Amino acid sequence: MALARWEAEMALPKNVSELRDGQMYAVPMAPTDKPPRGAVAVVCLSQVLWILQLVGKRGWALHCDGKHGLHKGNWLLMTYGTHTVSFKHNAACKSHSAAITHTFNPLMYACTFGHEDIDSVLFGCRAIERVARMCAVGPTLSPAPTPPTLSPSSCHT
Repeated sequence: MALARWEAEMALPKNVSELRDGQMYAVPMAPTDKPPRGAVAVVCLSQVLWILQLVGKRGWALHCDGKHGLHKGNWLLMTYGTHTVSFKHNAACKSHSAAITHTFNPLMYACTFGHEDIDSVLFGCRAIERVARMCAVGPTLSPAPTPPTLSPSSCHT
């Protein structure tokens, strides 16, 4: 099967030091953890580092949602991540210089046939746990990159 071959070729390395910027990795999952209708979970270096920052912390919530405008055939893209709400004094793209801003930080993406069914949601949660367990032991990590911010020139008027 082509998807199984791709997952094997793009498998997330066990050592964080082997991760490269700009490279997407498939999260290796046991067949028993996959939804009956099929799914694949993918992450990049920055997402792995964000997941590792959350390990052991309290006070954050996981949000998952299907992106129904981003589907191909019967596959649906699902995102799993956290929300950040902060007050910024010089908020880019705001009508006032000080504003509350909201950011969604994706921790993982999954393509699934099950859309937003419980099997697909659990699959994503198990995949994030798998990443944390695989990558938490290893060389010392540098801080994760800060999510990008918008500049005033990138605003639409």
